[in-house]
Amino acid sequence: MSNRSGFTLIEAVVTLFVITVALLGTVTGFIKISSLTQEIKDTVVEDKDIAGKMENIRGTDFVDITAEPETGTTVAKTTVTVQMGEPPGEPPVEIEVLEVSISSSWTSHAYPGKEITRTITFYVYEKGINWRP
Repeated sequence: MSNRSGFTLIEAVVTLFVITVALLGTVTGFIKISSLTQEIKDTVVEDKDIAGKMENIRGTDFVDITAEPETGTTVAKTTVTVQMGEPPGEPPVEIEVLEVSISSSWTSHAYPGKEITRTITFYVYEKGINWRP
């Protein structure tokens, strides 16, 4: 019996089990990578949507921005205090700006059922960025 070669049934079953576990781990990894890739694609699409909405607001007259904000957009008037430049001893100036927030939401592919929200907030000034009092 000592000069027989080959595998026993137990060795073959253990080898098959190890190969199956390794393949399942690899397949699970590919599935997770696929869902994360879709997550990144969704984020890029939503960021482009927000950027498009920002450009629409940028091309809108100041008084028209609050008239009918787009879906997912909120606009609030606020007052900020700014130092308008030289000389440093000049008192700060209070100006009225619009605080514009644009939000976008979608459901995660990588974490099913999880709602993801991206919000960008920026300020719009009536007289433009280079205005001096």
